[in-house]
Amino acid sequence: MAMDSAPPILTVAPRKPRPVGRFNLYAGLTATTVAAFSYVVFLSVRTLPSEGLGVVLIGAAPICALLATPVLVSRADADADDALRWFSCGLGLAVAALFLQLMSFPAIVGDHGPLGTSNQGSAWLYLLFHLALVAAAFAAAARVNIRWCKPFVVIGALLVSAAALSFVPPTVLITTDAEFTETLTAIQFGIAAAMAFALGLWVWRTGNHASPLQGWVGVSLLLLTYETVLNAVSDRRFDADWWSSLTMRAAAFAVLAVGSILAITHQLRRFEGYSDRELSRREAELDQSIAVSDRLLASATSLVSAVRPQDVAQVLAEAVSSAISMDHVQVFDLHPTKRGLRDLYQAGITPETQPTLDGLTEVAMRGETVVLPDAEQDLAPSGTASLFNSVSIDFPTATALPLRAGGQVIAGLVAVDPRPQTWSGWTRELLLGLAAQAGPALSRARLFEREHRTAEALQLALLPERLPTVGGVDLAGRYVAGQSGVLVGGDWYDCIELPDGSVSLIVGDVMGKGIKAATLMGRLREASRVLVGVDPSPANVLDGLNDVLISADTDQIATAACLLLEPSRRKVTISLAGHPPPVAVAPDGTATTLGDKTALSPLLGLLPTTGTSRPQIVESLTIGSVLIAYTDGLIEDKSGITDGLNRLLATCSELHEQNLNVDAFARALLASRPAGDLTDDIALLVARLRP
Repeated sequence: MAMDSAPPILTVAPRKPRPVGRFNLYAGLTATTVAAFSYVVFLSVRTLPSEGLGVVLIGAAPICALLATPVLVSRADADADDALRWFSCGLGLAVAALFLQLMSFPAIVGDHGPLGTSNQGSAWLYLLFHLALVAAAFAAAARVNIRWCKPFVVIGALLVSAAALSFVPPTVLITTDAEFTETLTAIQFGIAAAMAFALGLWVWRTGNHASPLQGWVGVSLLLLTYETVLNAVSDRRFDADWWSSLTMRAAAFAVLAVGSILAITHQLRRFEGYSDRELSRREAELDQSIAVSDRLLASATSLVSAVRPQDVAQVLAEAVSSAISMDHVQVFDLHPTKRGLRDLYQAGITPETQPTLDGLTEVAMRGETVVLPDAEQDLAPSGTASLFNSVSIDFPTATALPLRAGGQVIAGLVAVDPRPQTWSGWTRELLLGLAAQAGPALSRARLFEREHRTAEALQLALLPERLPTVGGVDLAGRYVAGQSGVLVGGDWYDCIELPDGSVSLIVGDVMGKGIKAATLMGRLREASRVLVGVDPSPANVLDGLNDVLISADTDQIATAACLLLEPSRRKVTISLAGHPPPVAVAPDGTATTLGDKTALSPLLGLLPTTGTSRPQIVESLTIGSVLIAYTDGLIEDKSGITDGLNRLLATCSELHEQNLNVDAFARALLASRPAGDLTDDIALLVARLRP
């Protein structure tokens, strides 16, 4: 197995934090101050705009504020930003006050608007929209619980409604000639100071690198501070200072609206990129998860077909090497008959690596899992600090996996590599999953191994201990248990020497497996010895075995081939009960089947047809001829019996030319079977005529 051809270690990029935009608040406030100052100076030395433009600017402020409000509300909820939530509440009240003041402006709606708002009410609406924003900024900076936001909005809405309906204090704020009174000026200066203080608190609350929306709110508060100051120093509407104030108001909410749109657009663009990256990461994570599942499924499928402990060990080692590249791998288990450990699989083991692997073996047999390097694991469990220091220096990449069955450690896998690697969590999970699969599979294979040895021993005990020595004939018998199961089979053979020097050769196969089949096979074998002693004629022997099987009332059937070999007369009498025909190999190497049509009769265990007799034939032999009787396990393969029989004839011809003795001939016949087809039991008899 090429250990250095493993694919890259499973890994997935870690999740990156959500992108969060930042706003340099100090720079923004500085730029805003410079722009505002420049504009005021410019406006002071130029001709004043028309009143129509003033109407446009008055209307622009509430419209821009209205555009910004839903953006602020949605982002405040999405980001759980209580500061933005408070400011959104204040902005909502400001929008209401601005629209009501707009409807009461003489140049827009005559007769003080639909609510009949007086000049004093209009002035109070102007003051209330500032106060709402100041109060909201204070609440945000002071981290007032957001539950007070609702009462704040309700009280603010009542005050705004009262001002719109002219339910205001009798204090005169603006004259009939649209001139501002000293009272209004003083209040405006007080609001400007409060606004500046609120701005300071807002900057302190959010810091220099605020979120984009928090930054735009800070810029808007700065412009509103300038707007309040400019309006306080003006004497009346439509003078230079008033125009500056009005422009600052429009600019404050225009900046807030445009900034909100830009912030949300930029955030959406960043989130789109983040979503694409996260989707790619998730797809990679899913691909890795599917890869792990596929590998575990593939290993589980291979483990199901693994019969021997060595097969399980090889599947496990190959599965581990498909996930990581390890040059030195060893799989072991507790020896089934001796005390100590047994090696099941090794790759790349050298004298230099063996001491480290032995140390890891002790760790694995204590039930400790080692995956190095791995930040999630204690690299030096109790009592193994020196070992892990040695591993980390000589072999920075190492693993020890205990294999459990029924909660007990029965085996383990250890591996080291001198190349440093970085293992991901996926790789660790894959290794643990492979170990969890291999433990029960190995336990099952060990059970199969033990029961297979027991079954083979029991089967051999039911067969002849030795074959008789017959003059003129060399005999050899073999039995091989199949690898497809662990139960005792029903294949058997026997050789019975007769007083006249002839020998009865019997090969049979009871269908099925287990104690029932073995018991029935033993009965047939014992019965055949009695029947041969009474009448050795093959047809009569098979008839007697048929009666025994029917009287057993087991609903089982069997096949059998009975041959009566007479060395002195150089002939053989054959009768077949549903059994594959024996093969005769002439001295010239020609191999043929005997009696496959003329000596064939129904299987044993079936009621005989009235008036019919079981056929048998007599064939002549020459000195040096070889007879082979067998069960179907020798010729049956995936392509069927016919191809297997043709292969057997060709093999017999080839072996005869090698001039082997009967024992070597029998061993060679068994060895000629394809390795993948050794699924059924095989009983085999070989007889050669000699002078």
